[in-house]
Amino acid sequence: MTLEEQDRAIADAINKNFGDDELNQLILQAQQKSKRAYADYQKAQEAKVAVARNKLYDLLVNKQNLSADELEEEMDKIKAENLGNPEIDALITKLENKISDMRKYGSVEMTLKGKLESSFQSIAEASRAGNLSMANSLIESALNYFAAPDIPVLIIISREGSTVDYDKPTTIQNYLNLLKDQKESRNSVESYQLDAAGKIKLLDLIKK
Repeated sequence: MTLEEQDRAIADAINKNFGDDELNQLILQAQQKSKRAYADYQKAQEAKVAVARNKLYDLLVNKQNLSADELEEEMDKIKAENLGNPEIDALITKLENKISDMRKYGSVEMTLKGKLESSFQSIAEASRAGNLSMANSLIESALNYFAAPDIPVLIIISREGSTVDYDKPTTIQNYLNLLKDQKESRNSVESYQLDAAGKIKLLDLIKK
């Protein structure tokens, strides 16, 4: 019997009010067993949601450079679990949009600018969701794009013609930690410089 069927059977027995002490004791034991079963089910569901959440964040950042079809295949596995969780549903919608954009612009992977902004957004969202371990993992992943954790990051706060005002300079490590603390990505990638190994050695951002 499913948990719902068990509850209906217990409720039916209670409603019949048999007036038998031994039977009432059995009904009580059945109720306690049903509560434990629900608690175990809830724990299992929470674990499934946590796994799905982490997987979806990974897919959104696309650290493995999967194709649109490969991303969709992984996403469909999560959909098949029918978790019925609003946060998971929202992440799936974002992943669907990402897959749609990849197909719209061809099978070419996202530009480096797109990857960076996706990473920044994912760090902020993971922190906002209270998943600090995932936010830290995404920070470590994002650092792979850079030549070193202390490469300079300049943030443009205003620009009029040739006059550009910058915020106080920071480093990419500090900026990524700031995203985690603020729980919001407030800047877009303006430009960057690469070293001989193809790693970013200077990053310019601009307030959205």
